[in-house]
Amino acid sequence: MKSRNIKVNAVLNSIKTLMTILFPLITTSYLSRVLGKDGYGMFNYSVSIVSYFILIAGLGINTYGIREGAKVRDNRVQESQFSSELFTLNILSTIISYACLFLLLIFSKSLLPYRIYIIVISITIAFTTLGADWINSIYEDFWYLTLRYIIVQVVSIFLMLIFVRNKEDLLKYVGVYLFSQVGANVANIFYIRRYVRLRLVINKSVFSHLIPVLILFASSVAVTIYVNSDITILGIIKGDEAVGVYSVASRIYTGAKQIATAGTVVAIPRLAFYIGQKNKEEYNLLLENILNLLISVTIPLFTGLFMISHQVMLIIGGVGYDEGAITLQILSLASIFSIVAYYYAQCILIPNFREKYFLIATVIAALINIVGNFIVIPFWSHIGAALTTLISEFFTMAFCAIYSRGYHGSSLDKKAVLSTIASSCAVIIVCSISGLIIKNYLLSALVSITISAIAFLAIMEVMKNKYVTGIFDSVIRKIKK
Repeated sequence: MKSRNIKVNAVLNSIKTLMTILFPLITTSYLSRVLGKDGYGMFNYSVSIVSYFILIAGLGINTYGIREGAKVRDNRVQESQFSSELFTLNILSTIISYACLFLLLIFSKSLLPYRIYIIVISITIAFTTLGADWINSIYEDFWYLTLRYIIVQVVSIFLMLIFVRNKEDLLKYVGVYLFSQVGANVANIFYIRRYVRLRLVINKSVFSHLIPVLILFASSVAVTIYVNSDITILGIIKGDEAVGVYSVASRIYTGAKQIATAGTVVAIPRLAFYIGQKNKEEYNLLLENILNLLISVTIPLFTGLFMISHQVMLIIGGVGYDEGAITLQILSLASIFSIVAYYYAQCILIPNFREKYFLIATVIAALINIVGNFIVIPFWSHIGAALTTLISEFFTMAFCAIYSRGYHGSSLDKKAVLSTIASSCAVIIVCSISGLIIKNYLLSALVSITISAIAFLAIMEVMKNKYVTGIFDSVIRKIKK
């Protein structure tokens, strides 16, 4: 298989990630007004119920499939056999997931008002399995992944504007939402045939994948508990207002992390491929590129978010949410630890079959977060919740870094470090001056972001940070061709 340009893939996945943040903002703004608090609340509650069963059906198959499948992708026969075995296991987990969901719907009276919405939304479980999107990631087909996502989401927004006009149109929107989730996977059922031929197989090899898949599944569950415990405990102790402020800050924090890591997600299949080929030199070189790119982008990005946290909270949340500025600043610091932990976990531990250490790290971090929340939230509310997240993220990073020793030869590049420090200082200066001169928070944020971005790119170019400038050069060459 001809290797795809990993730098172009990085940009494509970054565009896709930006769209995954932008489209929900558009729909949320529209639906919260049209459906009202009750209707939109019913929809979100129904989605949250189904999300747990999507987790059960998915197991850890997506991560495991990319890791193992990338190693044999040059052998079509082996790849088809492996993919069919994993697909069969996914079908079995999907059946179990549906059985659990329907038992819940039968015996839970409290879910009776939501039943029709949950049943319709649950169709996404089946099509997520049938779509087997992890196969496209194995072959690094990010052109298709990005283009498909944008087309489906744009069509979904038009359908929403046409069919969803008032509070009585909730079920219609559920149908539109279903299309937005299922449309891409329907296309995928036919598209992945260019790579593999999926079939159901019944043999011992199917269950040989079960233990590593369950370890990755357990990690996903631990991360879910870890992420959701802040809001749950905050709601129990401090109530809805504190949850509202923290939720806005947390949503910004999560979105910024997705943007920061989008350019490196595409490298994970390539890392697994190099491990499968026992190509240690290329593996270490790619790891070094990922590490330096993450550091070059992450620190200036979250420095900027730290500096304009007050303005961002007002823009996203509105008047009254600016009290969450300190919370967002703490989460901005936590993001740096989180992204470095992501590098060690996703790029080193999991590709090298050390996923059990990532599981241990996430379980301990979840416990630290939960216990810490009960201790500090009564005193510091949402600020306390952010502090426990900061501590937990630091622990995860440190633990993963320790158990990654000996499995990589990557190092920080001096030019990358110096350009990162210089660009971060420039961001601090720009945001400080903008905040002092411009009193309108929206204009201040726009000016800060625009000038900071220009300063960042200029410094990276002048100081010859090849990790950042190399991506833009690759994309420009691709466009010219």
